[in-house]
Amino acid sequence: EYILCNFQAYRVSFKSILKFIKTYRNKKDRIYIFHKVSHLNIFILKILCPNLKYSLLYWGDDFYGSFFYPDQIEKHCIKRNSYLDKNLYSLHQNSFLDTVRVNIKKILGFYVLDKSAGLVSLTKKQLKILKKFYYLFYGKHLNISHKMLAGYNYNLNDKFISKFQTQSKNHLNILICHSASDSVFHKQSLEIIKNYKKLWNVEINIYGFLSYSGGSNEDRDILEKEIRDYANFANSFHLERSFLNINSLSKILENIHVALFSSFRDEGVTILKEFIQVGGIMSFNKNSINFDFFKSICPDKVLTHLQFLELNIDTISQLRLKDPTIIYDLLSYEELGNQKIKYGKILLNQ
Repeated sequence: EYILCNFQAYRVSFKSILKFIKTYRNKKDRIYIFHKVSHLNIFILKILCPNLKYSLLYWGDDFYGSFFYPDQIEKHCIKRNSYLDKNLYSLHQNSFLDTVRVNIKKILGFYVLDKSAGLVSLTKKQLKILKKFYYLFYGKHLNISHKMLAGYNYNLNDKFISKFQTQSKNHLNILICHSASDSVFHKQSLEIIKNYKKLWNVEINIYGFLSYSGGSNEDRDILEKEIRDYANFANSFHLERSFLNINSLSKILENIHVALFSSFRDEGVTILKEFIQVGGIMSFNKNSINFDFFKSICPDKVLTHLQFLELNIDTISQLRLKDPTIIYDLLSYEELGNQKIKYGKILLNQ
């Protein structure tokens, strides 16, 4: 059996540590899955409980905040993609103190990885990155079992129902964001869409959700104005600022051709999953975590930004009408808890 531990703490939490130890004393035979628990907390627990068996679940900030310089992924992707406009990004300039902090985090993180029974994460790319970092840091290979995790109830093998109907041969409805967070890079998506309009001379209708993240209502007001001003080429805007129930959300997604996101990290995974359910097309930067994840489970509905620019509206409409082909090989929490351990490692099928 397994116990999922989510401290929601990125610093030392003595209260959570004491609570965990009380549980551990009576359930030493369980596998503990640490998610959004700082490596420092896990390090302390491993010292206090040497026989602790645990697996790591990396998803978002618990992965990026533990091994990377600020904006390191963004800088890497921008450097490797000449079509991106560097002027649309405001990125952190690393200092000597940043270097010290990141190296300390890496030492803690790699120790915790070495002692873990296994790793589950959103994508295989996260494991690839960790292996590269580990080798560059220690000069040896990271030996760890890994599997992609289904996570937040990703029932992607359900029956797909698409009510999408092409209402015009000369317009595209495009979703650019799931939130008001600046890591979505709304303007970069609009720049790509503007280039598409120039290439194919089509009408563009912009859709977006600003309900999640992004600060106060005043901050959203500023962002919405910036989006509208920057996207003056669009024929219409539909920016939703309230949280919607699943039925209302699906009705909006059913009318969208493409979700074109410019984030480099995993952003909007839940809403994009719903978009798959109604047969949607997704377009990402080829180096992004989102591209790696969705390309591995729904390859026929995922395009790079450059591939999107190459397709005319008829081809996009035909692709939109097709049902997605799902390659569903994701591990559930229950399956993780049932895995056998040999020599301190969970025997995960790659």
